[in-house]
Amino acid sequence: MSVPESVANPQPAEPENDSAAAFSVDLRRLRLAADQPTLDTIARAAGISRTILSETFNGKALPSARTIDRVVRYLGADPAPWLERRDRLAAANGVSTSSEESEPAVESQPRRTVRARTAALLTVAGVVAGLVIGGGVGFGVGAANMAATPLAERTQIAVQNGLDPAKTACVDDSKVVVASKRTNNTLLEIKWSNKCTAAWARATRYDEQQMGNSITVSLYPQMNPDSADRQTATASDVNGVYTPLLVRPGDDLLCAVASMTLGGEEIDLGEPLCT
Repeated sequence: MSVPESVANPQPAEPENDSAAAFSVDLRRLRLAADQPTLDTIARAAGISRTILSETFNGKALPSARTIDRVVRYLGADPAPWLERRDRLAAANGVSTSSEESEPAVESQPRRTVRARTAALLTVAGVVAGLVIGGGVGFGVGAANMAATPLAERTQIAVQNGLDPAKTACVDDSKVVVASKRTNNTLLEIKWSNKCTAAWARATRYDEQQMGNSITVSLYPQMNPDSADRQTATASDVNGVYTPLLVRPGDDLLCAVASMTLGGEEIDLGEPLCT
């Protein structure tokens, strides 16, 4: 999937106010845009230890130039602006680097870069393998493994509706809990974080017709689709878009819908997809 220019090449408006925390937020956004590969996957491919990667994405320390170069390349973006920003932060703020030099590197696979189309196809292959053609499958949120404890008591990370998932730790344990292939070579997904008891929806198009067109996705409680909790996102000239967080109200199901434009015509991507 295409990485939006604003994510792949972040340029803070006020460099003097930049921080390691803001840097890590943008890295998490880049990881989300690349279909959120696991830390283990990145570690094996980039030759960086999982400990260092965790520090890098959580903002615990400013990563080394080596780490940034390998991680950003793997996620399909140009490392140059990221390295420039990293060096500026290190010089201006004296932020400590991670303990990379004392950590053993992970034996890497042959160096590769996950570009837009490759990342997209890998994600589709993994999801479609578990889908019934034209339908979806849910897991991880159902009553079988969660009903014993009230939802509010299961929350470990307090978040609010409307937050960008990339700005939270919800991404760390998130999983695709339901997904469905849709018309016009599209995919609709709902991602869930047990620690946050919150979700977000993602819509992706694989028709390579994103330029000049838009894609929209919404996530809402099944029993109250028009409530203030409903989260919607729209983006133009991109392959995919995800909603802000929706904290799950009680044990209600969550549903997602999506649409896209093609040559000026709006196309509904089908019936709601629910957890």
